[in-house]
Amino acid sequence: MFMNLVAIGIVALLAYIWLTRGFFSALLNLMCVIAAGAIAFGVWEPVSLFFLAKAGTSGLGATLGDAAWALGLGLPFLVSLALLRAVTDALLPSNAQCGTVGDYVGGGLCGLLAGIIVAGVSVMSLSFLRVEPDFMGYKGMDYGVNGSIKKNQSLWVPVDKLTAEFYAFTSKRSFSTSEPLARWYPAVHEAGHEMRLNFGDGKARNTTRADDFRVVGRYAVGGDAGANPSTLVADVWDNGPQNVTDRDDKPISGPARLEGFVIDFSSAAKEKTGQVVIGAAQVRLVCENESNESYLAHPIAVVTQAESAKTNFARFRYNARDVHMASVGAASKTVMAFEFLVPKDFKPLAIFIKNIRADVTGMKPAAYATTMERDAGIISGSLVQMEVDAPEQATSATTNSGNSGNRDKNEGVEVSNAIGYIIQDGNEGKLEIEGGRIKEGTERFDPTVIKGNRQIEQNLRIDRFFSTDDVVLVKIEVSRDKPASWLGGAARAVEMVLPPQIMDTGGQVYDAVGYIYEDSAILEIRFTPGQPLRGLSELPYSITSSRNDQKLKLIFRISRGVTIQDFRIGPKVLQVFDPKIELLDPQR
Repeated sequence: MFMNLVAIGIVALLAYIWLTRGFFSALLNLMCVIAAGAIAFGVWEPVSLFFLAKAGTSGLGATLGDAAWALGLGLPFLVSLALLRAVTDALLPSNAQCGTVGDYVGGGLCGLLAGIIVAGVSVMSLSFLRVEPDFMGYKGMDYGVNGSIKKNQSLWVPVDKLTAEFYAFTSKRSFSTSEPLARWYPAVHEAGHEMRLNFGDGKARNTTRADDFRVVGRYAVGGDAGANPSTLVADVWDNGPQNVTDRDDKPISGPARLEGFVIDFSSAAKEKTGQVVIGAAQVRLVCENESNESYLAHPIAVVTQAESAKTNFARFRYNARDVHMASVGAASKTVMAFEFLVPKDFKPLAIFIKNIRADVTGMKPAAYATTMERDAGIISGSLVQMEVDAPEQATSATTNSGNSGNRDKNEGVEVSNAIGYIIQDGNEGKLEIEGGRIKEGTERFDPTVIKGNRQIEQNLRIDRFFSTDDVVLVKIEVSRDKPASWLGGAARAVEMVLPPQIMDTGGQVYDAVGYIYEDSAILEIRFTPGQPLRGLSELPYSITSSRNDQKLKLIFRISRGVTIQDFRIGPKVLQVFDPKIELLDPQR
């Protein structure tokens, strides 16, 4: 409701203002507004990607990332409009008279058109903010009862749709470019509403970075001739029918093809929970036929890892409202394959993950004649391939420290969600706490104060990290005298840009999600499951062999049920666990 009032208010105000200024001035303003809109849409994607690349992980930096697509459209529009108006006012300072009737009618009409564009850009910019799906009473996209994504509401005066269609039309004509808006971003006014249909009613991430995922494969079922849509939705995991509808909430009729795209998500794509969580609305496939008509599709199913302790895959359907697929366990990378039902005459152009575009026109699909063949590929792993580096063998832990080979090979390894310190409830600072456990955040303490907290009552203690039943927390101490230290011997060759990781016997790797650092003056705790360490360079403190008061423990979230075999920095193995460590018990 309120968004309708805002849109109508902008249009009415600008129509009134330019009705009183005369036709000539209103016409010049309209030309400036049209040009500013063209500039804004022209630079929208690169400017937004720039903001995303510069965004931080907390505070104002995180806010910048959440609003990147909104700022990428709104700021260029405002700046270019201000500059264009300043130039035209300087070059044409005087108004031309067209008669009272002409000035009122012409000025009002030009003001009305300018108001529609200004309101349209404003509404679209607001739609890309990280807010609830029905922000200001406007929910442009929604789930159908069958889980398919459909159009929902329209504004009373659809300024966003009118503006989007105008610039889509001109992007192939007067404002034509080699990559027109109409081709790559059809129905651009609905994109922001799709991004907000995320986990937690707008609380989850509505954006991601361009390097947070890559498209590593494509496959198709149905061939060029297509097949009956009802046969393409079948799989061995669910024998029941799946009712799939398009964005207009209509059944897909006629021969169709199942298009699948394999996406490799990096650890940076994870939520605060440490999982990659993707809903159908946040992934869309842009297709085109030979007549240059566009077709937008959302995934009907996803192929992903089924169990945290195994690298087996299964197919899961998007067949109900608010279904969001989450990665299992805590492996550093997550591979998911999204499947789309597409009319046979349309070919994929690009896949969008949280509005990040990946061009797929050059990808040749692996062809499966039937869904049974596709299912066999899922079960065998040939459809979804996990790229895993072969373990680099280390002769002994003494390579790192030069100490005796008789030392405990698992020294410095702790399987526990205990912090090792006691923080008094109320003194946690920026740490997010749930039930006396640290859920997320980074904070620095005075170690002398923390070590004096042993007498605190149990109900006032914060002494553990938050963990779920399918995850086990493992801490690796990398202080100077520990086997995992990178200070001695061959470990000095470790590159600081590489991430610290633990590898299990199945070849999966797990990134560090935090650390506990202590010296004589500082105790700092970081626990950020949704933002793993991308490299040693992210550590705020340098461990040096010239100091004996430093202690550093890296924190890892590992899938429960796996057996871990070594600690490494990139491909360099620093500590081989002997015996290997089996992770069975959940931690509370």
